[in-house]
Amino acid sequence: MKLIVKVFIFFLVFIICWTVIMAFFLPKSVLKGFRILEDARYEWEIDRVTTGINQLILKHESLLLDWIKWDDAYTYVSDGNINFVKVNITQNFFEDQELDYILFFNDDNQLLHASSYDHLQSKFREVPQSLIEKVKTYPNQSGILFIEGQPIVFTALKVTNSLAEAQPKGLFVFAYTLEQSRVVQLGDTIKEEVSILETFVPGESTYFEVETIEDEKLSTAFIKLPYLNEVGYMLIKLNLPRDILLLGEETVRNTLILFIISFLILSGFLYIWVRKIIIKIETIIKDVSYISTTKDLSKRISIQSTGELNILKDGINNMLDEISHMNKKLTDYARLDPLTGITNRRGGFEQLQVLMDEARSKNLDLSICFIDVNDLKLVNDTFGHNTGDEYLKEVCNIIEQNTRISDIFCRLGGDEFLLIFHLCNQTHAEETMQRIVTDFDLYNMKSSVPYTLSISFGIIEYDYKVSLTEYIELADQKMYAHKKTLKSDNK
Repeated sequence: MKLIVKVFIFFLVFIICWTVIMAFFLPKSVLKGFRILEDARYEWEIDRVTTGINQLILKHESLLLDWIKWDDAYTYVSDGNINFVKVNITQNFFEDQELDYILFFNDDNQLLHASSYDHLQSKFREVPQSLIEKVKTYPNQSGILFIEGQPIVFTALKVTNSLAEAQPKGLFVFAYTLEQSRVVQLGDTIKEEVSILETFVPGESTYFEVETIEDEKLSTAFIKLPYLNEVGYMLIKLNLPRDILLLGEETVRNTLILFIISFLILSGFLYIWVRKIIIKIETIIKDVSYISTTKDLSKRISIQSTGELNILKDGINNMLDEISHMNKKLTDYARLDPLTGITNRRGGFEQLQVLMDEARSKNLDLSICFIDVNDLKLVNDTFGHNTGDEYLKEVCNIIEQNTRISDIFCRLGGDEFLLIFHLCNQTHAEETMQRIVTDFDLYNMKSSVPYTLSISFGIIEYDYKVSLTEYIELADQKMYAHKKTLKSDNK
């Protein structure tokens, strides 16, 4: 038998064996990783949806917390003065807060006031008696009631005075109907397909119990929201396309098809270009082995080629881009302060170190301002931590309105913040801080909140010599000097 025939037979057998092996093992090894990623994404998306639904249920809790610590509200529970309702319960209030129902009870559970507003017809309507009777049996709670065929989300809290020292009494209730449009709007916000499948399903359920149905292209999660007053629950449906797994299957298919076609084409030219064919085979095997063994998802395929190899390159690179995008989202969540939404200590220090290195190497301007929010502990102790949180948010809003896109504002912890002025000397940084102080003064003059916005701060321009820790310490010391000056001026 001629050598060329032997080579052809050997190559043909090799192609057949190799194709069978790749078709058997490649999907198992590669798709296993895709399934892990798909499952992780699925759990993450369910967490996002349940968090969003929980926010719908607690939508008016912070608003009602402000109302029940109002001295006028405490007086109203005792004397039932109708002027309190006339002044505060208006059509604009219902529309601005997206409320459907407001109910007030005295300390004997007697109804003082009940209002219901029809947003479509822009008029008040009668409150269902069953809602009045049921909601007062759930004081100091937020949840869902099934009333006359409708799911009603409510928050009911007892009333105290502004110092939260008086004996709680009476009951204030804010509520709204959880309609399909609100759930769909939630889905639009988080970019997922979410809807109410069933308003009422008989049976017991735990809070946010999840059941799952999966097929080749779609995962469907059914989230149960139990009613407080009925043995039943609302069923929320979440559809999640299995994009990652489908991408993995497509990549495996394209890879197998690519190599099968490549080897068939190469075998046709075997008699003439054996050496070239072997070199191409060795190159392909080397590239595939590298990707398979290293599993380095940060790498990108940069082969300069056309045809099938280019398809493979694009498929792998698109897959890596998708995964890198998801990792970036997770990294961003780890570098944000959950209360204020600005950069946290870790993220701020990392960015400051980068800017310090850049300023030192290129002789660029860089300044930082160490900020301490004055009297935060007093606000927390006097008005509660929710008011303290609002205090911090207002401070952050005003500061962010006066800074540039290139500036970095981060929370170090508690009442301490750091403002990094990129490409900015101390003089310009001080001008910015003066604008911020002026805006604080304007806010304090116009606002009716029970506290005064005030900060102490210290600005230091980078001298290219100190370390990050020393740099921040210098700004901290200057802030404390400013705080002492403020206290002396107040005296």
